[in-house]
Amino acid sequence: MNAPASRAEWSSIWRAIHRTLATPGMLPLAIVAAIVIATISTIARRLSFVASVLGGDLPIALQVEFLLLYLPVIGGLPEGLPDVAGLLLAVLAGVTVAVLVDETVTGDGSSAGSSRRDAGLVLGVLSVVVVGLGPALLAGLAGLTGATGLLSTLPLGGLECSLLGVPGMILAIFWIALEGEDAPPGPDSDDG
Repeated sequence: MNAPASRAEWSSIWRAIHRTLATPGMLPLAIVAAIVIATISTIARRLSFVASVLGGDLPIALQVEFLLLYLPVIGGLPEGLPDVAGLLLAVLAGVTVAVLVDETVTGDGSSAGSSRRDAGLVLGVLSVVVVGLGPALLAGLAGLTGATGLLSTLPLGGLECSLLGVPGMILAIFWIALEGEDAPPGPDSDDG
């Protein structure tokens, strides 16, 4: 299994994304997945704030209002590098989710070399989980080591762990795209 190196291989990634988002229902799925992942990531980065709001004596309406202010899109425009990076990661993760769902729905998995497709599906799922839960994982590790104050000094506010999922998502889409291009023609195709 390889990584994209040539311009043609990077083009195959873009073609796979375009083909997926042009499939009926996949663009709305990508948008919803991006919003859900951005929300999970935002809550994970501000877990102590969420816990203090929910555990406080505020009326439920104020608790909901405070929490909504911190959610992406609902709470306003992103402010600063961590919010912008979080939204970009969520968009890439949403597109990856759409590619994974499209492949599992339309792909038959019976073509030669389907191990690359399966590896792409597994890597894609794991990478999306890392992007969504990366800040919580980093906060948990920092809490175990007693370095929770270190998180506030990081330039992306804990999203650094989420960045580990980016190469995995790109590789997953690439492997799935290669599988689609390398698949032999089916019995109903005009090529064979």
